[in-house]
Amino acid sequence: MLPKYKISKPFDYRNDCMYANEEPLSFWNDLAKKVHWDKEYDQLYSGDELKPDWFKGGMLNTCYNVLDRNIKDPEQRERYALIYECPYLKQSVKIKYIELYEKVCKLSGALVSLGVTQNDAVIIYMPTGIEGYVSMLSCARIGATHSVVYGGHNEYNLTDRIDNCFPKVIILSNYGFSNNEIVPYTPNIIKALELSTFKPNHLITFNRNDHFDKEFISSIPKVPGSLDMDELLNNSKPFYGYIPVESSHPLYVIYTSGTSGKPKGIVRDNASHLVSNLYYFNILCPGERPIIFSPSNIGWVSGHCCLYNTLGLGGTFNMFEGITTLSNHEIEFWEIIEKYSVKYLFLSPSAIRTIMKYDPEAKSIKKHDISSLESIWVGGEVSYEPGLNYIRNIVGKRIYNIMGQTEASIPLIMSFHGNQKENKIGIAPPYINLNILSENGEELKDNEIGELVIKLPLPPGFATTLYNDEKGFYNNYFSTYKGYYNTGDLATRDEDGYYNIVSRADDVITVSTFKIKSTSVENSILKHPKIVSCSCIGIPDEIKGEVPIAFVVLKDDYKIDIFDFQMFKDEINKLVVEKNGYYATLQKLIIVNKLPTTRSGKNTKSVLKKIININDFIIPLSVEEPEIFNEILTIYKKQKVY
Repeated sequence: MLPKYKISKPFDYRNDCMYANEEPLSFWNDLAKKVHWDKEYDQLYSGDELKPDWFKGGMLNTCYNVLDRNIKDPEQRERYALIYECPYLKQSVKIKYIELYEKVCKLSGALVSLGVTQNDAVIIYMPTGIEGYVSMLSCARIGATHSVVYGGHNEYNLTDRIDNCFPKVIILSNYGFSNNEIVPYTPNIIKALELSTFKPNHLITFNRNDHFDKEFISSIPKVPGSLDMDELLNNSKPFYGYIPVESSHPLYVIYTSGTSGKPKGIVRDNASHLVSNLYYFNILCPGERPIIFSPSNIGWVSGHCCLYNTLGLGGTFNMFEGITTLSNHEIEFWEIIEKYSVKYLFLSPSAIRTIMKYDPEAKSIKKHDISSLESIWVGGEVSYEPGLNYIRNIVGKRIYNIMGQTEASIPLIMSFHGNQKENKIGIAPPYINLNILSENGEELKDNEIGELVIKLPLPPGFATTLYNDEKGFYNNYFSTYKGYYNTGDLATRDEDGYYNIVSRADDVITVSTFKIKSTSVENSILKHPKIVSCSCIGIPDEIKGEVPIAFVVLKDDYKIDIFDFQMFKDEINKLVVEKNGYYATLQKLIIVNKLPTTRSGKNTKSVLKKIININDFIIPLSVEEPEIFNEILTIYKKQKVY
């Protein structure tokens, strides 16, 4: 019997939702036909709702699907696949599909010569750049599982990952760039190998030499016994074949930032990742051969998605080495869009706040022609309306929200043309069955705040387990609500099915039994014209249990005199109370120069709260610039607060 529906093109939300809901197996079967199978699957769906087994019995190769299929088209093989930009170096590198193919085949052959097989894991510790992405594709080509470690991580983070995924090979770079400085990578590897219980068979170093300070580069220590990448490639035969793997075979392991404990190794398999991601990504970037720019780091899940999905759609992925936190980078940021006629831009709220801080009047964007830009997608953390309104007003393009997780790799909530609502993230994509539950597991009514959950079975593309921690996988995500995956977020859903994330479930301040959402308070604070970023936490109170306080960063042009401070605080509390009620009144306000983040750029509110409230709390290794915490704590203890 033929299906009642078919996958829409162009995308029709109502059609695809009805198809996914009424005939889910036919829906995924149709999508699976869009990839190349070396052996077609025996069963589309098997297992149970807690551990679904999608595309059982199938064999395929991700690298072949996203790279080799492009090579077969004589015109497509000459198109640019990857474009690298480093504002600090003033350097651009463009790689065509055929050139990328040759690079991947060469490194694949080198890995095969070292004995790497589909049963092995490979750690990649490199900055965002061509070589890092070539390393990912090369692992996928030979069926090995790759695990990219974010370059900002230190030796202790590396040690955890080495001892968790047991890599046969580590591929690394001698250095990378962060803002206006060189960041050596080899010292962390040397220390991590001293600390780790497991030792890899081989190390391969990409010895880059693209900085003007040759003396400094020569002083970066060499990793003992490491192979030079260029020499290895020159002495290895290219591997032009590819290794088909089972559908459930792990494509990659990616670790969460882990601000409160040991990082979790999220496992992503080959088939369900490929089938689901190409569908959902095509919704975000409709049309043929999209040109995409994302400043995402190679170590983040968004960096993985941009690589595999852009190539899978035959597009061009513009990458960016360095972090957009310096004012002199803002010009280059918009230049990239003009230079390469970028159609789709992916931004995090932190990047938007940075642009607001250094260019509040949007002077730099006015110097560039960004008419090629069709839309901007904002995700990675909670988006605040002031930031969204700023970027919407200066760009004049469609701004869409995405809510996802490292565990998912696909959007859980999204907005798109024709389906947007002010102050809402968006709606559930086709097949994603969201719900809002109370602490007791009861389904809540419209506009009530509860835990955001997904009804099982989960769609293809989700994590299949935690690496070497099956029990932890169940306890983290499935033990709270039977029959549901728990996202760990508090959310609301209105009568039209539009969702909004309120905060993390553990990010609530209880004031005399009234529950205050810290992100809602922060949204109110950010409406003040003098504030660029803030963080609201709760501190103990003998009478009320908890009371809210806030740390704020002022825009560069503003300074608050001590005598004007009470008026400043009153202005902020007026905004806070107006939206959140009397109980949300800030008891203290602390002006700081900078707010701390993790090394992957996410906020560290939970850590900040523990440092303020717990004596002798040890700062986690995953945070960036731990001295910022000490500075904030010193100010707090000296009572320079109001």
